Amino acid sequence: MTGENTRSAHNSTSSEASKRKITKFLSEPKEFTGSMSERNPLSWFRHVDRIRRGLDLGDEEAILIATSHFSGRAELWWDTIESEMKTWAVFTERFKKQFADDLEDLWWSEIENKRQGHNESVDDVALSLRELFNLVKIHDESFQVRSLLQALRPELAFELEKKGRPGTWEETVSKARQIELVINKYRLPSYNLSPNQPTYRHNISLPERSNSNANSIKEDTSVANESIGSTLSELVEGMRTLKINLVDQGQKKNNGVKQPFKCFTCGEEGHRSNDCPSKKPSEKASGHQ
Repeated sequence: MTGENTRSAHNSTSSEASKRKITKFLSEPKEFTGSMSERNPLSWFRHVDRIRRGLDLGDEEAILIATSHFSGRAELWWDTIESEMKTWAVFTERFKKQFADDLEDLWWSEIENKRQGHNESVDDVALSLRELFNLVKIHDESFQVRSLLQALRPELAFELEKKGRPGTWEETVSKARQIELVINKYRLPSYNLSPNQPTYRHNISLPERSNSNANSIKEDTSVANESIGSTLSELVEGMRTLKINLVDQGQKKNNGVKQPFKCFTCGEEGHRSNDCPSKKPSEKASGHQ
């Protein structure tokens, strides 16, 4: 019996020493407030659960460690139900119901709207989606692949689907990672990997009309319109002048008709004063002199 007790005490001491070594490498859980700004309470909970399993903690010890990191809303919640929590299983169930159930709609929305950011890699997107899939308990691999293709930048998704959509999640991530590496390796300075880029352009940029060209075209069009307007104005003015000249010439022509002679002596038309029949012969003779 003494030997067994000695071995038992030795094993217990070794176990405690092993736990102390492991503890040095474990990161302490962050403070949990339970506020609405907590995007993923389950991530915090899994951290605590890993510590529980790694150190082989009992239920009371695990609950004590978890709740000692509560503050704010979470601490108030714990104060009201502490007496009811006797096992880790019950604590797990009540914690998820209190802080995670209402976030499921938010997680679904994040899956649907997830898009690869400018500084995000394929692995970053894949890990983010896998976390969300676990939160909403999605195990359909086909849905997961579709969600990843939708989240990746268009040029990556295009290359992936060009030869047929990959069948598995791992295959999709692996091929997308390879394509991303090749694009980054051979990318030219003008190559645009912006997340808002609508189409895939290998190393060739489609010609686009610059603002200066557009302004030049507008200016040329404006000059042409002004030239046409000026020509029409000159033509109208010329026709108006021609019409006036024609009218003036007609009036001058009518005014230039030769009028019959009128005698200054008798006032009759048709003869001159010197030839007036009403003059006496002596007056005519003196008029001719």
